[in-house]
Amino acid sequence: MRQGSQGQTRQAHELAQNEESKHKVKEEMKKKILISHSIFSLTANAIFVIFFSSFSHFFVQCC
Repeated sequence: MRQGSQGQTRQAHELAQNEESKHKVKEEMKKKILISHSIFSLTANAIFVIFFSSFSHFFVQCC
């Protein structure tokens, strides 16, 4: 009887570790998504600024 309860305890412990590792993986994925999203937005902002400044420069020269 005693060995059965130890087995259940071990299973519960392994299950808890499994859930914890899943949570860590989710956190890592969130970080990677956040980093790639911020890089993308920075790149988009840089492209927009370059385009806007060149367009305004062109507009000033024309008029």
